[in-house]
Amino acid sequence: MPDKKSVGFRFRSALIALFLQVLIALVIFLPALYFDIRGKYPLAPLYLLFAQALLSAFVAYLLRLERWWVLISFFAPLLFIVSLHVNTNHWHYLVIFALFFAIYGATFHSRVPYFPSPDVIPDLLASLLSDAPFKFLDVGSGFGKVLLPLAHKAPFASFCGVELAFLPLVISRVRANLCGRHNIEFVHGNFQNVDFSEFDIVYTYLSPVVMDAVWAKALAEMRHGTLFISYEFNVDGRKADFEIECVKERTFLYVWKM
Repeated sequence: MPDKKSVGFRFRSALIALFLQVLIALVIFLPALYFDIRGKYPLAPLYLLFAQALLSAFVAYLLRLERWWVLISFFAPLLFIVSLHVNTNHWHYLVIFALFFAIYGATFHSRVPYFPSPDVIPDLLASLLSDAPFKFLDVGSGFGKVLLPLAHKAPFASFCGVELAFLPLVISRVRANLCGRHNIEFVHGNFQNVDFSEFDIVYTYLSPVVMDAVWAKALAEMRHGTLFISYEFNVDGRKADFEIECVKERTFLYVWKM
């Protein structure tokens, strides 16, 4: 079995999803071309395209690929056909690709897609904050959606966000400067390169794929009495000390006192 940190493992899901698309397209469309179905039923290609999208997503689900790959498997053939019929400059595709790569390109390295925290999270986290100075870390801070409101609510505290994706990092830094927030810092990098022992509270909203690694780092580095918080994703085999329900989203904040 390949090491989870190896390049082969990181690209395994992408290769499987691509292989599924090609294989299912051959199985569906080759017989259709052979029997000239389009000549008899003009709308048949459209139905077959939806069949490929549904079947690709279903097989990806059966193979237990990450949920974003299930969605990608469904939309990929539809978007491909749409792109063939849209009359636009080829440079537009390059710009769109560059934009999405700046946001999601780090997913292949981190195995964590962009998951924006719900709007209610800063208020729920604020209820856990102390009135005394503290240091707060957001692992995977994205566009600063969590840290900017918290930094405003607690100007006496110090906030740090670590983000691997380039575009969210730049935008979060610009937002912090425009808001005049001097108690907040956004750094580029992987959470493995951040010393958790420097912080009183560590918040994460990452992916089930990396939760074991994040939890192991928290156990090894966080000081006694500090808080480790995860939105939506629990730690396997370790019950949280308490949970805060996000009623509208029907999810929870899981809180461990280290």
